[in-house]
Amino acid sequence: MILKNRLLLALCSWFALSFSLGQEGQEATVPWKRQGEFVKDREICADCHDQENEDLAAGYHSRVPDQKGLPSCETCHGPGKIHVETEEAAKITHPARLSAKAERALCASCHAEQLLDHGGPLEALLNSGKNCSSCHRVHEPKDLVPGSQDPRRFRSRGQVAQAAKPKGMKACLDCHGDKQENLAGGGHADLLGMGRDPKESCETCHGPGSLHIESLGLRRLISRPDEARDGAATCLSCHRSIDPVDFHWKREDWPLLGSPKGHSLTCTTCHSVHRNQWDLPGQSAPAGNDKETTTQPARRLVPRISTALDSQLLPGSCLPCHAPAYAMLRGKVHASLSRWDQGRGRGCVSCHPGAGQHVRTGGLPELVESPRSLVQQKAICSSCHGKQDKVCGYVFGIHGRRKVACLDCHSATPENTPKARAQDASAGCASCHKRAASSFRGPRRGHPVGENKFTCASCHEAHKQKGVTLVSAWKTQFACTGCHKEYQGPFLFEHNAIRGEGCLSCHVAHNNNHPKLLPARRSRDNCLPCHADLPSFHDQGPGSVYRNCLDCHTKIHGSNRNRYFFR
Repeated sequence: MILKNRLLLALCSWFALSFSLGQEGQEATVPWKRQGEFVKDREICADCHDQENEDLAAGYHSRVPDQKGLPSCETCHGPGKIHVETEEAAKITHPARLSAKAERALCASCHAEQLLDHGGPLEALLNSGKNCSSCHRVHEPKDLVPGSQDPRRFRSRGQVAQAAKPKGMKACLDCHGDKQENLAGGGHADLLGMGRDPKESCETCHGPGSLHIESLGLRRLISRPDEARDGAATCLSCHRSIDPVDFHWKREDWPLLGSPKGHSLTCTTCHSVHRNQWDLPGQSAPAGNDKETTTQPARRLVPRISTALDSQLLPGSCLPCHAPAYAMLRGKVHASLSRWDQGRGRGCVSCHPGAGQHVRTGGLPELVESPRSLVQQKAICSSCHGKQDKVCGYVFGIHGRRKVACLDCHSATPENTPKARAQDASAGCASCHKRAASSFRGPRRGHPVGENKFTCASCHEAHKQKGVTLVSAWKTQFACTGCHKEYQGPFLFEHNAIRGEGCLSCHVAHNNNHPKLLPARRSRDNCLPCHADLPSFHDQGPGSVYRNCLDCHTKIHGSNRNRYFFR
């Protein structure tokens, strides 16, 4: 019983000692944000910390203590008046002893941008048990910072291989733990040792990593295929069956990999190595399989257009991969669409909604819309042209009801000149109305369709409801007098033909051999079908002066002086 009590007392004493040591470790520093007064005097700190003061003066933070507006050394260590008076270490903030979250907040007060662009996800470093002070030392001269004396910058994997040594995957995952999960769930899972030496997995693409590790992660002392000159060669070293020209651009005369139109492209322009393939927009894991099974192809989803991503596209985002399309638009009607004008809705996304998702996923074709179907063309074209008077009513017109799409009649890339636009419009009509188109190929061209600004639409309103055929007199009159204003009227004495078929009572709308587009060569042959009841003195025999009607009835389109249309 006595022995049992002694063991119990010893155990309680050990727990008490452990608890007191734990408390002492927690109290070894105080929070960075706390109440207190500042000393704001570097010399007071230097009285006790002369070595730290010398190291700081020779380091990257030498300007901090003397910077106007900053409280000297207390910028990082917090209010120090109590620490100076008591000389207790626990009364001042030690950044290296703070929690990872508190230390990150302290460093972010000056280095917020560096934390955002840390060469990799900062969260992965924190999950690995790392914080800012794991790699960085504030009180350290510049010449003692690892890698500071090494000015080299490696632009290729080959350069790294000549200067560094392999360190193995475990050394890489010490800081980049998230990369293992990305690789395991993506298309490059074999780099984790499936058929390869696991010690060389990361270094297969990045080159040996000894210099990068010894310098505590200097980015310039390692190679990245997405930035290296031999990035494409790095990928092709494993993917030897991929032809960089024929595989990607089978019908183009310039290769994908290289520098088309001055914009360098690599495999990583579209493909991401460190990314779980099921996390890509537009893809999902096959049903009944977990994320570790990555041998089956991803199921394509229905495109979901994100207007937020579309609005964030920068100028030239589409150019690196679609340089031919930019060249095709140069000098054409839609040339303005190759330029980004945020706020007016112009740019590639005007005709290709979903381009933001398309770019984000590295070019998944299912996530971007092209005006191929009738429904897509109606929606896309009407977004810009829907409010124009000439186009308004297309949906209810004869062409819309018969499922004629915009691109069935109009080319998307005609030259931006009046003549080119006229020829393009006429060619669209001729593709369906071949008989009418052939009538304009005669020796005489009364109506110069396809020349200057004259098109089929000059007479026919293709987008209006029941407006294609000139079925009424007033529509015919309106269409003809738009150009022939001298016959517009109104006249006191009007030709009765206007009340019938209008101008088409006497004239052939399309082309024929008569210079005035009349059906017969002689004027009386055009008049007699309606005016067969000639006066008895209108002798029609050979040599009669009455054989040519227009010799007397000169104002045949209408007169304000004589009901017989005399001069």
